[in-house]
Amino acid sequence: HSLIKSLKINPNFSSFPPVDIFLCVFPVTFGFSLIPTEVFFDIFFDILLMRIASLSDSILIKSSLFLIAVLLSAQCTDERVNLVTPDLFSKAANAYEMAELTADEILASIKSCGLAPKKSRAIAKLSRILVDTYSGSVPESFDDLESLPGVGHKTASVVMSQGFGYPAFPVDTHIHRLAQRWGLTSGRNVNQTERDLKRLFPEILWNKLHLQMIFYGREHCLARSCFGLIVRFAKHVIHTGKGG
Repeated sequence: HSLIKSLKINPNFSSFPPVDIFLCVFPVTFGFSLIPTEVFFDIFFDILLMRIASLSDSILIKSSLFLIAVLLSAQCTDERVNLVTPDLFSKAANAYEMAELTADEILASIKSCGLAPKKSRAIAKLSRILVDTYSGSVPESFDDLESLPGVGHKTASVVMSQGFGYPAFPVDTHIHRLAQRWGLTSGRNVNQTERDLKRLFPEILWNKLHLQMIFYGREHCLARSCFGLIVRFAKHVIHTGKGG
């Protein structure tokens, strides 16, 4: 914390949002750092932990509705998911009720979401499987989850980490982009990025860190505006020795 203060880095990030990213990109991008590696990672964790407040326990649910909401989030913004799920969940509040809906009835609620026809069929099928095979509950294993229609590795990882508390590091486009720009991976796909991040960070941090990176990316590191700001700031630090 004293080093953060000496570098004039604002943990509230109100003046210059990408400032804290310099701590991540600086040692990797420029091949050297005035900050020892172990101190660098301590600061990195501290800043990310300060950046996003702890999430409410209400998100840590094990219901089929959480699984369905995560499934819907593929190729669809969270804002859009939040718009379509109230109508869908008013029709069916659990797997048993969802299994009674037709794919067309589900589609009517989610049609503005990306890949809606495919997702509606998957939701109908997986709901029936949850009822017939798992007594309406969500299975608590990667293999069982990934065997469900429409559930890939990322969706399973989100459910296992945020629903059941198992260590996982789901990688979406935000995390993939940040990891590349911060020099944490050279992977060209999310699978390689996930492996690299798991190798770099302690398992105990995975569940929280993946959410923090997502939220940070949404706010401060958009696809077209992030990289240049980081580079300009890092060059400023190199030439002036000042982080403020």
